[in-house]
Amino acid sequence: MDMDYLTLEHKKFLVEHYVYDAWQFTNNAAKGVATARFCCEAIKKLIIQSNEEYTQWQNDMFTKLFEDSKINGTAQIGIGYDNIYNGHIVNESTHDIITRNSINDENELYELCEKLGWNTDWYSTYINYFNN
Repeated sequence: MDMDYLTLEHKKFLVEHYVYDAWQFTNNAAKGVATARFCCEAIKKLIIQSNEEYTQWQNDMFTKLFEDSKINGTAQIGIGYDNIYNGHIVNESTHDIITRNSINDENELYELCEKLGWNTDWYSTYINYFNN
């Protein structure tokens, strides 16, 4: 195809973008569409996989918490990059005891745990984490 009808500026623009004629333009456009379609499908698959992994993680976490709270009366969960147990899940009867004793912070909870003979291993980890 002859490009004599284009100005030198247009010719340079087309050459810069690898468009030498209408066929080349169509070919490049088709490659662009194919690339976009591939990217779209890859992103869609990653989102689906991520959602499935998140749902599985959520199910595993709740199953573990449920089982731990049935066995021990309490369960702990670490949420964060360093996985410190900053969430404490308790069953209903334990919750009632904590509420009945008007526990408002970790120090009061520690004192109640000592008084009732409950495990207090969590306290030193918790305090050290927030003091550092």
